[in-house]
Amino acid sequence: MNSVIMAGGTGTRLRPLTCNIPKPLATLCGRPVLEYILDLIDHHGYNKAVMTLMYLGNKIVKHFGDSDYKGLELSYSFEDTPLGTAGSVKQAAKGFDDDFLVISGDALCDFDLTSAMKFHKKNKAIATLIVKKVEDPREYGLVASGKDGRIAAFQEKPSLAHCTTDFANTGIYILSPKVLDYIPDGKQVDFACDVFPELLRRNEPIFAYEESGYWCDIGDFKSYISCQKDMLAGKVKCDIHAINKDGVYYKGKLPQGNFAIKAPAYIGEGVTVGTNTKIEAGSVLGDNVTVGSDCKLRDCIVYDGTYISSNVSCVGSIIGKNAKLLKNSGVYECGVIGADATISEDSVVPENIKVWNNKTVPCGVELSENLQYGNTTDVLCADEGICGETNVNITPQLCVRIGASMASLSPKSVIGVGNSGSAGAKALSMAIISGILSAGGEAWDIGSCFESQFNYCMAKSGAGFGVFVESGATTSIKTVNAGGLPILRSLERKLEGAINRGEYNKARPEEFGSMSNLTPLKKMYEVELLKSANVSLEGISVQVKTSNPKIKELMNSVLSRLGCSIGNGLYLHISSDGRTAAVYSDISGYLYSEKILALLCLEKFTKGEDVAVPYASPAVIDTLAAKHGQSAHRYYDCPCDDSDRAARQLALEQPFVRDGLIMIIKLLSFLKENEYTIDDALGLVPDFSTVAREIKVNRNPSSIMKGLSGDRQKIGEGLKLKTDGGEILIRPAKLGKSIMIISESYKAETAGEICDFFSNEIKTLDNK
Repeated sequence: MNSVIMAGGTGTRLRPLTCNIPKPLATLCGRPVLEYILDLIDHHGYNKAVMTLMYLGNKIVKHFGDSDYKGLELSYSFEDTPLGTAGSVKQAAKGFDDDFLVISGDALCDFDLTSAMKFHKKNKAIATLIVKKVEDPREYGLVASGKDGRIAAFQEKPSLAHCTTDFANTGIYILSPKVLDYIPDGKQVDFACDVFPELLRRNEPIFAYEESGYWCDIGDFKSYISCQKDMLAGKVKCDIHAINKDGVYYKGKLPQGNFAIKAPAYIGEGVTVGTNTKIEAGSVLGDNVTVGSDCKLRDCIVYDGTYISSNVSCVGSIIGKNAKLLKNSGVYECGVIGADATISEDSVVPENIKVWNNKTVPCGVELSENLQYGNTTDVLCADEGICGETNVNITPQLCVRIGASMASLSPKSVIGVGNSGSAGAKALSMAIISGILSAGGEAWDIGSCFESQFNYCMAKSGAGFGVFVESGATTSIKTVNAGGLPILRSLERKLEGAINRGEYNKARPEEFGSMSNLTPLKKMYEVELLKSANVSLEGISVQVKTSNPKIKELMNSVLSRLGCSIGNGLYLHISSDGRTAAVYSDISGYLYSEKILALLCLEKFTKGEDVAVPYASPAVIDTLAAKHGQSAHRYYDCPCDDSDRAARQLALEQPFVRDGLIMIIKLLSFLKENEYTIDDALGLVPDFSTVAREIKVNRNPSSIMKGLSGDRQKIGEGLKLKTDGGEILIRPAKLGKSIMIISESYKAETAGEICDFFSNEIKTLDNK
C-alpha cells in the first residue's frame, strides 16, 4: 500500500524552534514527530511512503538517508515552487494505481488507519476524510456529514456563530487515484479549499470517517507542550523508545544525584542534574542536557545539548538545542528560547516571549518583547579580563578567536600564553595558542603556573603581549602587556572589535605561526625568589597558608633554602593567584598587603630610589616618598594613553609591587636585616586602614561620577577625593555595571564611615 506524507510546511507558528529545522523534525519525547507517523503507517501495513518536501527538506532526507524505515520504502518529492497540499500530493503520487493514504508529517495521532481504509472501500468513496470531534472548532476546517458519513458541506475555520458541526478535518485522507484528475499540474491547489469542494459540486462519493483515537495538530507552542504531556501520561499509543519506570521515561541510565523527578517525565541519554533540583511532571529533557543545582523545571521541553546553570526556573517553556540558561535566569509559560541562544544571569523571559537562535539576553534583563533582530552580546574585557562560565560563555571556539585577534593586532610581537593548571585552563590556553598560530603569530607556551609567576615569566621572556587563562566553573582570560602589566585601553578596544567582528588574519597553510616551549622560565622565578632576600632568614619560623598547592610547595622550598623553619611562627597568607599577601603573628595580628607595600616602598625611599605602584595604592605611600625627597609614580589599571609610560617602565624593575611571594620574602629579609619585629616595622609608617567596596548600579556610571565630582571634575582613572577623615578613590568598573570605592583613613572605623557615606551617595544618585 502507498502513502504520501506532507512534510513541506514552514512551521511559521513554531519559530524560532523551526528556524533551522523543518517542523516534521521537531522532537516529541526525544524523537522527531515524523518518526511517529512512519511508525503508525508501518503498523497498518503500508510499504511505501513518499514525502513531499520544500522548506529545509534536505534535512529530512539527511535524517532518514537512503535506507528504508523499518522495511518501509522511503522516497522524496521536492517542490521547486509551492504547489499547495493537493498539488504537492499529485506530484508525489504519480504512478499510483490504487487507493492511497495522505497524512500530515507534523501532527501526532494513533488512528486506526486499517479500519479507515475498510470504511473507504466499503463505501466505494473517491475520497475519505478522517475527522475528529474537537472542543473548539474555530481553529479547524470543519466537515458536515450525514449519518452514513457522506459529506454534505465544508466550513473553513469559522466563527462560533457559524459552527454547526464539531467534526474537524485532521488532514488525513484516503484517496482514489481518480482524485488526481481533479488537480491541475504545476499550480498551487489545496484539498480543503479547492479539490474537496469541487468533488462535492460534482456529487462524487466523498465521506467522513470519525476517529476516536488521539490526534494533536502541533500548530503552536501550547499544543506542542501539551502533546508531549499526553504522551507521557499514556494518552497516545506510540513508542517513546525509552524505559518506563513508574512514569519516568529514560534512555540509557537515569542521572545520579540528590534531586527529585516527578512523573510523568522524559530524560534523554547523558543527562546530568545538580543537587536540590526539582524536575516536575510534564518535563522533557533531551540528550546531553546539563541542569545545575537548585533549579525548577515543570512542563518544559529542553532540547539536546542545552546547558542550564544553577537556580534556574523553566515553567511551561521550550528551550532549543544547545541553548544556555545562566544563573538565576527564568523562562516562563510558552516562553521559547531558540537554538544556541543564551539567557544571561538574572534575566527573565516571561510568558509568550521568544528569543531567536544565537541571540543573547544580557544580564539582569526582563524582556518585554521578542528578541529576534540585532547582534548577539559582544565579548567585552572586564576588570578581571574576558570572563564567563566555562564551556558556556568561554568556549574553545571563542579562545581560538581571541588568539587569532591578538596575533592580528600585534603581528610582530611574540605572545606568551599561560594557564592556571586546571584541565579547562589547559584546554582553553591550547585553543588560544591555536588561534595565534592560525593567524600567523608566534606563541610562547609558558605552561601551567599562577598569575604572578606568569607575569614574571612575561618580563623575562621579552614577549610583547601575554594571555593568562584561569579556569574552574568560571573562566577569566587576562590579556597583558610586557611584564604582565595592563594593556592600553585603545588596544583592548581593538581586541574586542576584532573578536566580535571576526576581523583577524587567516594565514595560508605555509604561513602558520610557530610555538616555543618556555616552561623552563618558571625555574628562573624560583631563582628570583631566592634573590629577593638580602640575608639569610635563619631563625624565622613560618607557615604558608594558601589555597594554591603550587604556591605552597614553591614557597616552602624557597623559604627552607633561605633558612626558615617551616612550622609555626608567622603565618604567611598568599592569594591563590600569588598577587597579594598578608602576614599574621599572634602578637601583632594581621599585616595586610597594603601595609607591606608601604613598608617596602619606604625601604626604597630610604635608599634614594623612587617606586612605581598601581594607581589605587594607598596615599600614605606618597606621604612617605615626600618625607624622603622621592616620588611614588603611579600607573593605571586601564591606561587610555601612554601618560604613565615612565611609571610602567619602572614597575617592570620592581616586581615586589604586584607579586605576593616576592613581597613576603622581601618583608622577611627587611625584618631580619634590621632586626625588627613586626611591631617595630609598623611603627615606621603612619597608621592607616583601607576599606574597599563595590556598588552595583543601574544608571550609566559616568552620570553618577559627574554628580559626585561636582566642580572637581577631572579626567583620570576614577575620582580621588580628600575628606576630613581621609581619602577615597571612586571609579566605575570596566563594564559599567558597578562602581568601586576604596577609602583610606588613620583607623579602620573612619575608613568604613567614609566608605558608607559615599556608598549611600552613589545609591542616591543611581536612583534619581
